[in-house]
Amino acid sequence: MLQSVHLGDRCCYLYSFCSRIIRWLVCARMCNFHVTRARKTLVGRIGPFRELQTEVPGVGVRSSAGWGPRLRHVRKRFPAVFSAPLPAGRGASGQSTSARFPSAAANIGGNLKGWLELCRLSVAMASRRGALIVLEGVDRAGKTTQCLRLVTALCASGHRAELLRFPERSTEIGKLLSSYLEKKTELEDHSVHLLFSANRWEQVPLIKAKLNQGVTLVLDRYAFSGVAFTSAKENFSLDWCKQPDVGLPKPDLILFLQLQLLDAASRGEFGLERYETGTFQEQVLLCFQQLMSEKNLNWKVVDASKSIEDVHEEIRALSEDAIQNAAQRPLEELWK
Repeated sequence: MLQSVHLGDRCCYLYSFCSRIIRWLVCARMCNFHVTRARKTLVGRIGPFRELQTEVPGVGVRSSAGWGPRLRHVRKRFPAVFSAPLPAGRGASGQSTSARFPSAAANIGGNLKGWLELCRLSVAMASRRGALIVLEGVDRAGKTTQCLRLVTALCASGHRAELLRFPERSTEIGKLLSSYLEKKTELEDHSVHLLFSANRWEQVPLIKAKLNQGVTLVLDRYAFSGVAFTSAKENFSLDWCKQPDVGLPKPDLILFLQLQLLDAASRGEFGLERYETGTFQEQVLLCFQQLMSEKNLNWKVVDASKSIEDVHEEIRALSEDAIQNAAQRPLEELWK
């Protein structure tokens, strides 16, 4: 009778011991699963393990190692986290990763705090939106050159950035506007203004989608050019010109490249397109100055007469600040 009691106690102890082992194994398995998922999510947010390809309209695909700097920063911040390998797969030698390295679960006590912080970081990165940065100015002020340089620099520093030019000439409306600007066709001034606005509105779904994905968009001209160029004509008020663009995505930063009209006129290809005349550009500049007086927009004036590199460095510094400030702010609507 006494032996059966001892045997029952041993069975209960063995059952309890096995249950604990099974629970620990299940916990370790789940930990490895969530650890792997968190790492893959973070890497996906930082960028793919390849060079970012930035498509620049009219230029082609520009490449830069966009993911590298940001990933190296995270690896330095969480060295213990990245020392644990992904649990599945085999190395080049055919040896399993679990045989060559300790599993994440084996070192869960030391790495758990790092993993939790890493997961919080990945969630925070997922909620960050991109910034909407606009470059404006009179014709031949260097906007396209600086847009290209800014996108390349932002990608090289770890940001996801793309360029969008207005008018977007690849659409049906854009083709009509391109023909008008090249003086191949004639259109009534009111209808032209509305077509320019429609060309911007048809890009709004793309703009919002990119910004929500964390992509910073650099815009070569925007609604401000449309308003300034139309209101510079006779019998057009500034308020009427703004109405079709009310509700567009509001830029986080508007950079106005300021250049003397004589300097702009001396630059190559000035006068090839409609509106590129000295008298009309003077009126456009006055309209831009009226737009820049609005206090609820983040205008920054950049001296475009300086060297290309100096202008680029100033634009880049202002853009970096705008990206940081826009990350946690909702996207607003223009002129509302």
